[in-house]
Amino acid sequence: MSKRTTAAVWVKGIAEMLAAEGMDPCALLAAAGIEPAALDTQGARLPTEKISRLWELAAERSGNPAIGLAQHHVVRPASFDVVGYTMMSCADLRGAFERLIRYLLILSDALTMTMSEERDGYRVTFVLFGGDRPVPRQRIEFIFVTVIGFCRWISGRNVHPWAIELPYPAPLDPAPYRAAFRCPVSFDAPRCSLLFGGADMAAPLPTSNPQLAEMHERTLQRRLEQEATSFVQLLDDTRRELAEQCLGRLHLSLAQAAYLLGFADQRSFFRACRRWFHVSPGQYRSRLSRLPVEQPGTS
Repeated sequence: MSKRTTAAVWVKGIAEMLAAEGMDPCALLAAAGIEPAALDTQGARLPTEKISRLWELAAERSGNPAIGLAQHHVVRPASFDVVGYTMMSCADLRGAFERLIRYLLILSDALTMTMSEERDGYRVTFVLFGGDRPVPRQRIEFIFVTVIGFCRWISGRNVHPWAIELPYPAPLDPAPYRAAFRCPVSFDAPRCSLLFGGADMAAPLPTSNPQLAEMHERTLQRRLEQEATSFVQLLDDTRRELAEQCLGRLHLSLAQAAYLLGFADQRSFFRACRRWFHVSPGQYRSRLSRLPVEQPGTS
């Protein structure tokens, strides 16, 4: 399948944050294989692997493992490009997230988002694909603080998530997480997610404008149609890659894997695995368990 990419305008926000932290963004971009001039080129997109490498270098050279949270108080509306305008014109935050999910391809086809209603709120779940590189935690954390900051900006209120889930181990120093998120954070979780209260998601946005929302809807639909990847195909590709990850996590039951992938039942998951891998989920997991484990220093 084709390489996943992210709009250069998003990476420009990363570069601005690194500069504000006293780092040399041009040197970091060049070391990651990104041409700095690309950040100012309209419509430019960058491979997901290079963005992950940029975060690896930023964490290494800054000596700050929480570098992704460093500028959590700074709002970066420009990072959302034209999608931000339609989010602002929505009636409430729930509608804004629905628009972000609908038009996310304009910003990135390396990230997918879903939103589900829970008893007292709405959970927004993120799946970020790094391609040939693992995704650094700093990259996910920057996405979270940027999204949360934008929510506060368009709502005019001090909105905070009720809870956050992150799929990696707890840090040695939790202080930056407390400062940035101001809510409980669960580590080693099976997903990346933000849980927002129902009242926050339903409160009217001061920037709401139904006429502009309709105009933006037509404009963004044309932008979306210009993308080479069909949304349906992207969703199927995304589920397949996530299925490979879930089946590789032996502590997850097949029922849990089906639930995390958004399947209505295990039978639907079974049929999808037959189509993707030509074997059942259980057979695919058994095949993974028989693969030889690469020892350190052998590659």
